[in-house]
Amino acid sequence: MTFTNALRAELFEATPAPLSKYHLSEQQIAGLFATETCHPPGFRVPLHAHNLASFYLVLEGSLTEICGRTSRDCGAFSMTFTPAGESHCNTFHDVGGRCFLVELMPEWNDRLVRSGLQWNGWSGSDNHELTWLGKRLYDEFRFTDAVSPLSVEGLGLEILGAFSRRSHRKVTGAFPPLATASERSHSRSLFRKHFS
Repeated sequence: MTFTNALRAELFEATPAPLSKYHLSEQQIAGLFATETCHPPGFRVPLHAHNLASFYLVLEGSLTEICGRTSRDCGAFSMTFTPAGESHCNTFHDVGGRCFLVELMPEWNDRLVRSGLQWNGWSGSDNHELTWLGKRLYDEFRFTDAVSPLSVEGLGLEILGAFSRRSHRKVTGAFPPLATASERSHSRSLFRKHFS
């Protein structure tokens, strides 16, 4: 199923030109809809909300994203998660920016609700793990092959799991329990057994 921009986002302010003018490429794989965008210096994406949960990786340049009363500067290789319906706007800095936006098709949202993953609103991260996963996902969309759907699904789940974990920590302050020494030893022996 192909989704048009009109179905995927709602604008709350006028824009001088269709935003699709800034889309370099679009592609759907394994229920994730990816768009690579490129915006000129000082460009402002007007107040809008995505009808689908989404996350994006800043590939080049930088921008400021405003969501409600919160603003966040997003530099190259930072990632941001936005729940469906969350109103926000973006202003690109002096060098403009190129971004990799990934929207979750409805079947992903249903699956995530059933799995219990949850997010407490808009979330940004400069975490190296998320950056690495985001870059790998970007490469899968750029260089597709027969295995890409499987890789895209796995990377998408890892990214969403990492954002969900960060969101949970923000609310509860809790970290996953540390493995005991015997659990770590057991894990190492299993790894050696299977990969030696």
